Amino acid sequence: LNKDETGTPSQNAGINVERGTSTNVLLRWNETTDKWEFTNDGSTYQNIPTTNTTYGVSAVDGDPNKKKIRLTMVVNNLVRIFDPKYYTHLSGGILEAFGKLFFKNMRIYLYPMLNEKDEIINSDNLKVHPRMKELYKFLKFNGKVVDLNNYNLKSLKIYSHEVLNQIKKNSKGWETLLPRAVAAKIKKFNLFGYNK
Repeated sequence: LNKDETGTPSQNAGINVERGTSTNVLLRWNETTDKWEFTNDGSTYQNIPTTNTTYGVSAVDGDPNKKKIRLTMVVNNLVRIFDPKYYTHLSGGILEAFGKLFFKNMRIYLYPMLNEKDEIINSDNLKVHPRMKELYKFLKFNGKVVDLNNYNLKSLKIYSHEVLNQIKKNSKGWETLLPRAVAAKIKKFNLFGYNK
């Protein structure tokens, strides 16, 4: 790519995926912005977050002061992001990461889970890493973590990693664990390792 380029770089370069009758997709380096970007529709390009923006979800989609950014996750995933071992490569550790993640209008809506005793775990009784308890309390008190109360009790026994394994193995009945439209898309586009 741009093998013989000399002097000041001026050409974009990337990988173009030709998709027959469907719109081509592209991953490219933009020399004007000095950023990696991609397109899924052949015309609208999005920047690819780098290590400086990985935790800054609120900065990916425009001005965070004007837009409300929301994430939805299950309790076990929230507990995982409170583990400081994932942030040792950052000079500011977990505080640096969370400072970017929870900037301004960012909020997490929390879907409950069942523990081994079939008790419902939500934002009130989940357990994070011992050293992160006060940080979690601060975020919850300030409305950054909010429980979803209108949930389906049957769905609490469905775990994404188990569904993913079933999809890869094409185990009978995995479709019933997902919304119909999602299962149909997975089959249509052979997503997540699905193969007829």
